[in-house]
Amino acid sequence: MKQNRIRPSIVAALVWIVCAFGVEHVNAQSPIMGDNAPLRIDLNEAVHLIPVTVTGLHGMKRSGLMIMTDYHPSGPGPFPAVIYSHGRMVSDGDRAMPLRKTEHDIAAFWVRRGFAFFIATRLGYGATGIEPDIEEVGGCNGADYGPGAQVTLTQVVEAIKFAKSRTFVNPNRIVLVGNSAGGLAMIIASGTALPTGVVTLLNFSGGAGGGVKGAGIPCNEPNIRHLIIQAGKTARLPMLWIYARNDKFWGADLPVSWHDAYASTGGHAEFHMLPPVGNDGHAVIDYWGNWRHVADAYLARFGFPVPAAKGAPPPSPFAAIDDISKIPFVGEGGRKGYRGFLGRDLPRAFAISPTGGWAYRGGENAVSETLKACSDTGACMLYAVDDQVVWRPK
Repeated sequence: MKQNRIRPSIVAALVWIVCAFGVEHVNAQSPIMGDNAPLRIDLNEAVHLIPVTVTGLHGMKRSGLMIMTDYHPSGPGPFPAVIYSHGRMVSDGDRAMPLRKTEHDIAAFWVRRGFAFFIATRLGYGATGIEPDIEEVGGCNGADYGPGAQVTLTQVVEAIKFAKSRTFVNPNRIVLVGNSAGGLAMIIASGTALPTGVVTLLNFSGGAGGGVKGAGIPCNEPNIRHLIIQAGKTARLPMLWIYARNDKFWGADLPVSWHDAYASTGGHAEFHMLPPVGNDGHAVIDYWGNWRHVADAYLARFGFPVPAAKGAPPPSPFAAIDDISKIPFVGEGGRKGYRGFLGRDLPRAFAISPTGGWAYRGGENAVSETLKACSDTGACMLYAVDDQVVWRPK
């Protein structure tokens, strides 16, 4: 509990600055940075404090500083932006750490796609101070998730305003992404009048009240369903929903029924139930390799380009990209290397040699760098680039 007493003083020491000058940039020496310092220079990471006031269950109000961490590609932009809402942690210990949400792996995924990425540490988490718990929902049987979702949405709106104020952001190309309770908030947001510029919303493992009664039996599920139905009635924006079959909170059936309820009242959401991932599919957002194809294809419809290697040959009908058995020349070592290639994000390339050599590289210049890396093993040819096999037998 000593840590909990110290945390409010960290923020209190900075409140007067923010109140006087508005949004404040946080330097790398600030105690708010905690164990996450130093900043990721490769992702142009920066941290800011944004004053917010929210209203939770039973009209409880709280004012404080939302910690905003943002990342963006190199260059002036303007870039489209992803604004990410994290999930709900109930216990004091879980909400207390980390001091600042970063999600570096998820941020890097979006930056590779040319997006700026914004993640807020909401009031009640980390260095914002965990008391009072403004996202409290009440007892399990009578849980009311609406006020907590509204607390999230209020901070999402402030995050949107902040993102639009950044010179490197295209204010008309914003995507909202939420995970777990943050995903439920995105469902509700789809039926809400949001600031202009939001194009679509993504929900990963969205829901609330899980982990008490077992998989597929969250606390007061009818309240969740009611919120989803109401959102569907007034839905203004399209959505993408992604779940995994082994979600230990919702199971495989409940998300399907939630989507059916949302769609039956007018909501438009593309739904994907993925095969089991890891030990708990509730963390599906951490397994971007399993949902990358779905998200890339969905966002391409809105004009967001998929990363691509320079100089890729046209695709070949020789084999499917994931059919490892078809790769010629290479032995088991090469097939193992190809599995590594398949686990990489785009852009990427894999080359082979008739002498058994192979190599792969990632990044914008993946084609040229892969061929260079493979050249020591003989005359190399590209086998696959990005998500296509390009090799053609002579």
